[in-house]
Amino acid sequence: MDNNKLIYFTGLIYIITCLSCNEVKKEEQKPLEPKIKEVVYTLSFPDTVIVGKKNKGLIKYSSILDTIKLKPQDRRYLVFYAKAHKDSLELENLLKKEHDTFVSIGEGKIPIYDLSFNEKGINYLDGYIEDQIVVFGHEGDENKSRIITKTSKVYKKVIVIDSVKTVIQKQTSGYL
Repeated sequence: MDNNKLIYFTGLIYIITCLSCNEVKKEEQKPLEPKIKEVVYTLSFPDTVIVGKKNKGLIKYSSILDTIKLKPQDRRYLVFYAKAHKDSLELENLLKKEHDTFVSIGEGKIPIYDLSFNEKGINYLDGYIEDQIVVFGHEGDENKSRIITKTSKVYKKVIVIDSVKTVIQKQTSGYL
């Protein structure tokens, strides 16, 4: 009888184990993240500048449009429309005002030069990068062309001061 109980008990354990192994675990499905981000840029520009002084900088830019294989006749243009001022602007308003235009020198690099700020305090280097690809001979027809455009906002907070001497005076007097 003890042998029958052992066989019965072992069989029961085996059945329970088999049933529990077939249980499907419900896991939350996470949305797939894109492997390529739409736009990535780094803006190298001073955090603090002197009012009226011309400054230099550099934007390194890449976008999803980098994945498009261009034929020799196709063209790509990167243009940065920028303004140094107190408030952030939408593209349409920026283009209506006097602004600076900088063009890529290749490999996603856009140099910024001779950019100055006219007012002391907190200002912004504010603008838009327009990334355009012109595809000639679209769909195999020499007379067809296609323009693919990606517009991206670029901005950086910049502190504008009177002069370096002013900062040194404030540091020694304990204001900073």
